[in-house]
Amino acid sequence: MDLFLLFPAFGQSLLNTLACLVVFLERKVIDTLPYLVASMMTCIPETLHQQLVNTLCYHVFPVTVGAAAVEGEEENYAAASVPAVMMMIFQYTDNSAYHCQLLECLMSVKTDVVKDLLCVIAYGTPSSRLPAANLLFYYWPNLNPTLYDRRGIHIKFSG
Repeated sequence: MDLFLLFPAFGQSLLNTLACLVVFLERKVIDTLPYLVASMMTCIPETLHQQLVNTLCYHVFPVTVGAAAVEGEEENYAAASVPAVMMMIFQYTDNSAYHCQLLECLMSVKTDVVKDLLCVIAYGTPSSRLPAANLLFYYWPNLNPTLYDRRGIHIKFSG
């Protein structure tokens, strides 16, 4: 039983150590880091979710997703794994503040985050699709036409 009481402290120390070491890792290891850190969300207690999102946003994403691609590559693995990272965070935490923080961080380091969000909506788990759709219409409201915009469109359903 004492082990479970120490786990949050151990998890926080592990995340802090990882944040300090991220700049010293090789490129191949760094590219897999966002997915690896996000997959920790499945096994850590809820008290560490904020620390994990902070580690992703302030230490991992700027070095991995924000980094320039290696010569000959269009996109690095870290940037390609962003939809999977978003899906995990959306699925395993219900706090919308963490969702917004993650998306705003990604918007600051990556240009086409809307495509990643649409990928989560299209292929994500049912519990990750709802936050993704809410964030899509919150940050890109012009994608959701209002009733006034739909007035000129007459759709008739034939049954």
